[in-house]
Amino acid sequence: MARITTRDCERVVPNRFELVLLAARRAHDLWNGAEPQVDPGDEKPTVLALREVAARRIDPDALRRQLIERFAALGTDAIDFGRPPVRGPAPSSPIADATGSLDGGAPAQVPYH
Repeated sequence: MARITTRDCERVVPNRFELVLLAARRAHDLWNGAEPQVDPGDEKPTVLALREVAARRIDPDALRRQLIERFAALGTDAIDFGRPPVRGPAPSSPIADATGSLDGGAPAQVPYH
């Protein structure tokens, strides 16, 4: 099988971030039994999806609509748009040792290698 690269796909979907979303959606469909539009050989669904995009065998607009419909069906309650919780450094890390001084003074020196 020929090697597929993102450059082969960028002629069809110029935005790499959108390419990732569309190829992931198509790979998911292939994994769940969708009929491949190119010779599958022994390729994994992700590679097949990229090959289909590069060969213009699937409609990127149809995949976009599927993604939008899927996210709309989930609703905003299923998607957390908030910031991730702030976590401190692990207790055994040098940063924790440097910031967790018991005397309340300046942090200890952190060794660099």
